[in-house]
Amino acid sequence: MLIRALLFDYGGTLDGGGHWLARFAALYRTAGIDLAPHTLAAAFQHAEACTYGDPDVRRASLADVIERHVHLQLTALDLRHPRLQRHLAGRFLADSYLALGRHRRVLEHLASTFVLGVVSNFYGNVDRVLAETGIASLLSTVVDSAVVGFAKPDPRIFACALRALRCRAGETLHVGDSYARDIIGARAAGLRTAWLNANGEAPPADAGVVDISLRSLHELPVRLAALNSRPATLGAP
Repeated sequence: MLIRALLFDYGGTLDGGGHWLARFAALYRTAGIDLAPHTLAAAFQHAEACTYGDPDVRRASLADVIERHVHLQLTALDLRHPRLQRHLAGRFLADSYLALGRHRRVLEHLASTFVLGVVSNFYGNVDRVLAETGIASLLSTVVDSAVVGFAKPDPRIFACALRALRCRAGETLHVGDSYARDIIGARAAGLRTAWLNANGEAPPADAGVVDISLRSLHELPVRLAALNSRPATLGAP
């Protein structure tokens, strides 16, 4: 069955750089702040919980979200310094906008051949974020976990996207950076999978559920052409 539709994760995939926690850890280090991993992880999770629980975030821009997230992290860490907050939020946003711009050009190319969508564990405003970065116009559906009420790896979030796209699972490929959430979740829903493994992590023992392994989204058009040119075999690398 040929691939006809593509679904993309947002955080860590379209906005580049991997998981947000790892990105923030690197930014703290550039600011000269050495935090124990568990200390930063606790602050990050506090910020995540507060952001998910804030109904006002559903109307927020990406800049608003990141500024709130950083403020909550620093509050939890007892590091409430305006200059540090500006540094962390500014660098994170600059990196995100740069990656989104590069990846928008990839999606523009893919949109001539495939139906596109986004499936994201986000705060209820990923549609606004995609609109402000020029990506929304390329998409046929956007599924946000905070809106639909369930999150990856729950197969139901992928089922929502398939219904909106009017595509079958076997002709849809999901692209994401999280093996546990994106790859395992999408395969459980019957989709084909592309793992964005930018850091070259060792593949898990069950990596046969990955159809395409990528180091960059820019590899995707060529890899898709190769996948569609041969008989599809579930789990083919």
